[in-house]
Amino acid sequence: MRKRTVYAWGVALICFIVLMIVTPAIPQSEEYHDFADQRKFFGIPNTLNVVSNFPFLVIGIVGLVLCFHGNYFNLRLQGELWGWACFFIGVAAVGVGSSYYHLEPNDARLVWDRLPMTIAFTSIIAIFIIERIDEHKGTVSLIPLLLAGVVSILYWSFFDDLRPYALVQFVPCIAIPLMAILLPPMYTHSTYWLWAAGFYLLAKVEEAMDKPIYRWTHHIVSGHTLKHLCAAMVPVFLTLMLAKRTIETESCEVRCDSVALVVAVAPSVVIVIVLVMVFFSDISRKFMLFVGLVQTGIVLGKSPQDMEDTVDKA
Repeated sequence: MRKRTVYAWGVALICFIVLMIVTPAIPQSEEYHDFADQRKFFGIPNTLNVVSNFPFLVIGIVGLVLCFHGNYFNLRLQGELWGWACFFIGVAAVGVGSSYYHLEPNDARLVWDRLPMTIAFTSIIAIFIIERIDEHKGTVSLIPLLLAGVVSILYWSFFDDLRPYALVQFVPCIAIPLMAILLPPMYTHSTYWLWAAGFYLLAKVEEAMDKPIYRWTHHIVSGHTLKHLCAAMVPVFLTLMLAKRTIETESCEVRCDSVALVVAVAPSVVIVIVLVMVFFSDISRKFMLFVGLVQTGIVLGKSPQDMEDTVDKA
């Protein structure tokens, strides 16, 4: 078991080193701060992009209170408690940090938007390891994962390179659905994880289509505002899951170490391949948009060719 763990971490580290060597640095584009909806209401700059972060603050505080108030979520393990506490702290902080950023979008303020998100992302990974692989490994990994997220933000801030942050943000998008599908759950209502992942994916598509959505809605609402609202549904679904779930007695004894190892390594390999393809492409933004649209094609009711036409128009 120990050798397998070392092997998994070794493969992940090698993937990261290869990524940093073979791909160019990704600077933060100044165009990122040029959002479609810059209207001011009640004296608040970029009003809708600011106030649409309020749900994060509400659900973050509610979730944190329920974690500790009489153990409402019936968290059995100490590692679970601290993992979910860190997650809800991150969610609440997103509401504050993202609002602060959108009041005056720039690189300096963007740090306080992204830092809470990394706390939420990395906490979720630790929680999944606790629930699906091993309690001790997940608990021990919480602090290193949180530090990895913070370091990715600091690296971007000092070196203007988004690659480590991209990994912190997108690896959970692959690892969590895979683990939710392939590994036996400790609790019931695991489908809420997939609902959360689906809404996060939809939020990323809306973010990429900020200005087209603003045009399509006749300047009523922008894609970025909708992105905030959809992303806020992620902690909503996870809070509902925590409130409803019970112990999954049939699968508590069916943990498969070999599958866990594959799932632990595969996301790193897949994300490296995807990022290499994207970073070497001159149309990286459209590639990411196309991938997101194709993955949500069932919801949109369109074929990949239709999605490609949509990307070209964007």
